[in-house]
Amino acid sequence: MPESNRVGKKQLTGTGSYSILILVTITVWFRKEVSMIKHSRQRDAILEYLHSTKSHPTAETVYETVRESIPNISLGTVYRNLNMLADAGDILRLSCGGTSDRYDGNPEQHYHFLCRQCGNVSDLEMGGLEHINVIAGANFGGMIEGHFAYFYGCCPECTKENKNNS
Repeated sequence: MPESNRVGKKQLTGTGSYSILILVTITVWFRKEVSMIKHSRQRDAILEYLHSTKSHPTAETVYETVRESIPNISLGTVYRNLNMLADAGDILRLSCGGTSDRYDGNPEQHYHFLCRQCGNVSDLEMGGLEHINVIAGANFGGMIEGHFAYFYGCCPECTKENKNNS
């Protein structure tokens, strides 16, 4: 479906006693790969919650939160919908090694920090590392299409707490 945006107008003065107003309208077709997942009330509630938080919740946290608005939702339904949304590319599934998977409502390329002390997962505000694809592909006969990278260590809160306890 096209979306029209008025991008500018220009007034031309003629040689007579009138002027001509030209309104420039550009029609832009937005093309986005849209997943073909059928909507459901439960799935929409899960997606809405994930879009509203940056906490990278576990499935259990998503379940507890969504259950406030849909009391009869089951944990199995939450898991199935999270897996379906992740497989379709609508959300990210973050496998944090040894702990429960976390979910991110922002499927765009970005990086995460994993705190080894408290288990918190947070977004890192930083530029992209696209050049790492070139480095990885330098001595590789195949084609590098992308990468996933997690950074880990001690989050600011835990670092502060550790300094206060020393």
